[in-house]
Amino acid sequence: MKIPIVSDEEAETADYVVCVPADTPSPFDDNLTGFCCECGIKVIYRWHAPRKPKRLCMDCFVKNPDLLLRFTKLAAKKGDDREER
Repeated sequence: MKIPIVSDEEAETADYVVCVPADTPSPFDDNLTGFCCECGIKVIYRWHAPRKPKRLCMDCFVKNPDLLLRFTKLAAKKGDDREER
């Protein structure tokens, strides 16, 4: 599946930002932390990630078939409309 590239402004309108659990090894020492909006575990994300969308851990994203289906349809639709880099 191709994932379309979007502007920072469009990324801020997303419903969720998928993050990794805080105990995931990372080469960066300036990660930001938050909590998954579904299960509440502590997550990490990069400082340049969109600020407005809810944080969702990778496990909750993968376990939610509705979100996976929405993402797949959205990526397919946007992929048809955009030039990919």
